[in-house]
Order: sequence, then C-alpha cells, then structure tokens
Amino acid sequence: MSVRNGKFISIVNLLTVVVLLIISAFKLPQKQDEGVLIWRDVPLKIKVAGFYITNIVDERVDKKIIGRLIPVSAIPGKNIAQPLSLQGGGLAVIETYLKHSLPYQENYKPVIIKVKKLLITENALPDGRVDGKIDVSLSFDLKTGEDMDAHLVNYTGRAHYIRSNSQSDIAEPALRTAIENAIVYFNTWMEKQADVNPVLAKSVKLVFSDYHEDQPETDTIYYSPKRPVTWDDFKDKRNVKSSYSAAIMPGLGFTEQTSINKGVIIIHMAMKVYLPKSASWVKSGAENAYNLNHEQRHFDIVKLVSEKFKRQMLAETLPVLNYDGSINVAYFDELREMDHMQKQYDSETQHGANTSAQERWNEFIDKELSGF
Repeated sequence: MSVRNGKFISIVNLLTVVVLLIISAFKLPQKQDEGVLIWRDVPLKIKVAGFYITNIVDERVDKKIIGRLIPVSAIPGKNIAQPLSLQGGGLAVIETYLKHSLPYQENYKPVIIKVKKLLITENALPDGRVDGKIDVSLSFDLKTGEDMDAHLVNYTGRAHYIRSNSQSDIAEPALRTAIENAIVYFNTWMEKQADVNPVLAKSVKLVFSDYHEDQPETDTIYYSPKRPVTWDDFKDKRNVKSSYSAAIMPGLGFTEQTSINKGVIIIHMAMKVYLPKSASWVKSGAENAYNLNHEQRHFDIVKLVSEKFKRQMLAETLPVLNYDGSINVAYFDELREMDHMQKQYDSETQHGANTSAQERWNEFIDKELSGF
C-alpha cells in the first residue's frame, strides 16, 4: 500500500512540475501580450572611464510605449504589432539599472543621459517569423550645476533580431544589449577625451607673462623698466586747452592662449600695460624732468594694477567650465581699481603741483615696483 502511495505521490509531483513548466513557458508571452516588457537586471560588466550616471531625461515624443511588438498569440496572416510599455512605466527601470551598474564615485564625472529615441519595432515576415529593430538615440551630457549641463556627445545606433512567432524572450535582451552598446560607446569616448577635452578637464592653470612687441615700436609703448616714457612719446600736437601741463592715457589689457595637457587647461596670459603715443600731449615749455616723472608714475600705476591682478588670479581656483567668466570679472574689477588709483594719485598730488605728495607717491610706487 505504501509503495502504491509512493508511486501515486511521484506521479502527482511530476504532473505538478510539468504544469509549472507550462505556466512558466507562457508567463512571458502573457506579459508581452498584455503590453508590458519585463526588464531583467543583468549586471553591466564594464570598466568605467571616470563617470557615473546621475539621471535619465526622457525626451521621447511618445513616453508611454517602448515599442510595438507582434504578440506571440497572433494568428498567422493577422500579425498586427501591439503597443508595448516598459515594466513600471516610462524609463524608470532603465534609469535604476544604469545607476546601479554605474554608481556614484568620488571624483567621477556626473553624466546625464537624454533619451531622444528608444523604440522596438517588429514586423511579420512572409515565412511566419518576426523581424525586430531597436532604434536608439541618446545624448550624453555632463552635469555642471543644479540646473546646468554641458553637452558631451550623441549616440545613434540600431539593433536587429529575427525570432520565431512563438518566441517571447528576444525583445528584452535585445533592448538591454542596445543600451549596453550605447554605454560602451560612451565609455570609449570618455577614455579618449578625458585628457584632451576642456569640458572634462580636472583643473585650470594660469601662466602669466608681460606682453612685448616683436616688431619695431610704433604708436603703442608696452611697459618695460628699460623703456621709460620720454617727451618724444607725446605725439598729440593739438593745441590743448587745459590747465594741466601734460597728460598720458595708459591702459591695461591682455592676450590669452589656451591649451590642455593631461586634463589640465593651461591658459597663457600676456599682460598688456600700454601707452598710446597719439593720445599723449604736453604743452610747450612744460617739458621738464619733474613733469615727465609725474606722467611716468601714471604709467607705473597701471603696472602695479597689472601685478595685483596676476597675484589675485594665481591665488584663485578657477572653474573648469567658466574660467573666462572669473577672469573677466577680476579684470574689470582691476580696471575700476586702476581708475580709482589714478584719480587718487592726481587728487593727492594736485596733478603734480603738490611736490611733497608727489614725493610720497614716488616712494610708494618705487617700493611696490621693487617687489616684482
């Protein structure tokens, strides 16, 4: 009796297994027929080139469906593709998958993926099989602030598969592979661009020099301790109606050349402390050493401001993506400081008429210049 019961139990168990296998075999087709694609979390095996995925932005026209598939239960000759959504709706499951596979790491670049197109399209073939295509169009952007990002590169790709009318587990792995191919493409791009692309740079380095003309001197004088101002430089011969004996109009500018080396942006800045001869004038009879010294000190003040600008910029940590903004803000601040200092100098010396004040400024300027 016990043996028979044992056989009976074994037969029941066997039938149960068969039933479970049948149910398992039709589980995915049922889900697909119901219009839902089940995502499988298969680990993404890749050596990441210094980035992590911070989020996915869905920019598709139709955000509800991931594709149009031929149902496995379709009647031959009536194979009409049905709309298919992704498990959980939208692209949330893919975002979770990529964040898990490419997580945050300190000093890694935060990357946003903007999905322009991600669509599976199936068509019935004459022989009863199904032809599937997956179109992928992504934009990879670098997150640079709360609401700011910088475009890096676009990716466009297509995957293709052919399945039998009864297969139900082809679309999901094909879609996952298409996405993985996009990530591999971007990873390779990052490896190649990391040391040469300014957007991906790690830091900014300033290298200063003083601008000098390689050509023979023309109308513009560029500051040099070896080249003081002379009365011959006062080329404006107009009959100036002024209570002052002479005047010069020195200015401050710079040239900028940028390169990148091993992920460091190097900015070569040549400071221009200049004086246009055509804007300098002197009244007849006023060409003496005292007056010339007063005008030279105006030129020296611009040099002091230039050196202050250098020190300030070298002490700053410039942002990689907007270093020009920081440089320009500091530059215009120094122009205002220069204007203020020139006015203070003329006010205190009474445009050179106050000899004791002039001497104090001479000593101050000489002391500051000696530090360069």
